[in-house]
Amino acid sequence: MKSIVGFFIFLQIAFSWQSQQVTVSVFYETKCPDSIKFITQQLVPAWKMVGGGAGNSLFVIDYVPYGKATEEKDADGVVTTKCHHGEEECNLNKIHACALRKLPKPEITPFINCSLLMPNIGDCTEASKLARIERCVTEEGKELTAEHGNRTKQLNPPLTWVPWILFDGKFSSKDLELAQKNFTEIICLKSQGCDSDSRSSSISKSSLLQPVLFTLYTSIITILIFVKIKKKIN
Repeated sequence: MKSIVGFFIFLQIAFSWQSQQVTVSVFYETKCPDSIKFITQQLVPAWKMVGGGAGNSLFVIDYVPYGKATEEKDADGVVTTKCHHGEEECNLNKIHACALRKLPKPEITPFINCSLLMPNIGDCTEASKLARIERCVTEEGKELTAEHGNRTKQLNPPLTWVPWILFDGKFSSKDLELAQKNFTEIICLKSQGCDSDSRSSSISKSSLLQPVLFTLYTSIITILIFVKIKKKIN
């Protein structure tokens, strides 16, 4: 019985070492060179290695395509969005906003990555899904753009650079600088889910053991309950 209790304590300690999932909010512009560089060269490779693309959950991505866009109202009260890099960016921002709404979650990051690199977004998803996105742009594009605009305007501190990156809803200039240089490293630091020595893209042993530990944990609880019930019966 003592050995069972001891092992139970070990499991409690082990669970205290579990990695923490980090929410990464990326406020960006679809035609901004710095945004494109960060997403395609830092964010997506990390997503493939230690994120959803690798079947892991060290971090989730919250995309907000808007950036330094502004809104202008004409004499008739019609609001027009003016994007930092012109009308082409406004259109691609809407496409991204609709992809976030219409595509299955596992397909969002690959689509965004592809659409930032490829001149033809038709190469980035199936024809039927692209049709849904294009219909959304026509029917919901302005509304979704306004939603992303409102989120961007509510930032505190306000956005002064794109990409503007938050970790779990919090902004730090140091985090922003490091994220653009070595995003995988900062995710490892914040999630505590990577190898502590190398800070490499590999998942830590403790992270890999979590499913096993959970099974053992529940088994021990079951055994303890069974033993307690048996003693009462006897």
